[in-house]
Amino acid sequence: MNQLKFCPLFSGSNGNSIFISYKGTRILVDCGCSFKRIRESMESIREDITKLDAIFLTHAHTDHTSALPMMMKHLDVKVCATKGTLIELYPKICDYSDRIFQIDRNQSVGVLDLRIESFAVPHDACHTVGYNLFADEKSVSILTDVGFLADNLYTDVKGKELVFLESNHDLNALENCSYPFHLKQRIRGDGGHLSNENAGKFATHLVNGGTKKIILGHLSGEANTSELAFHTVSDVLKESQIKANKDVALSVSHRGMLGEVVLL
Repeated sequence: MNQLKFCPLFSGSNGNSIFISYKGTRILVDCGCSFKRIRESMESIREDITKLDAIFLTHAHTDHTSALPMMMKHLDVKVCATKGTLIELYPKICDYSDRIFQIDRNQSVGVLDLRIESFAVPHDACHTVGYNLFADEKSVSILTDVGFLADNLYTDVKGKELVFLESNHDLNALENCSYPFHLKQRIRGDGGHLSNENAGKFATHLVNGGTKKIILGHLSGEANTSELAFHTVSDVLKESQIKANKDVALSVSHRGMLGEVVLL
């Protein structure tokens, strides 16, 4: 039986990359760490970085793209991103223009055995997107760097079997952490990141729409912990009579660490 393989290689404000494969197709969503670390993380889940077919980028911030020049230099891999993302990154990757492809928001593209669909996400980078991935009847959604829960997200992400969902910060922890005031304002603003509580509210919507598994990710280094994210989202779900790990499988991708391998 063919299974979709999904694994966050690492996630958090210090770097993000997610591996997905199905049949003979292997892609990354984002590559925000070193080439060496991505290679080693893939090796640890028995995957060969040289067999990657494509990298899809959510936006141009360095915690999602820092390895891109080295990835393109050492691999024969295609890169797909929105116009705003490509404009910002182009000076770093212009030597590989024959392997750079633009995807518009709300566009669907095929990559061998996978179909990838982009959708708009509110964040303070130009043309930020999330991705829905379809492998025959299987479906996955990746939603990080969310300034606020825009109306389109409720329809774009609804009904996916697995959702990787940002749960960036606890509001009290953010208020009391060492971040400078301007950074705190950015994080909680409409171009920033999703709080644990709002992740819980969105998770409730997802479960009611049929989602079976939610992985919380992109945790802040100073304004969150894995335990706090899990318990806050669980408590919000419970308010709607949804029990974590009974009605929905709920887990956390620990910041800066290899995540779980999920097979669908």
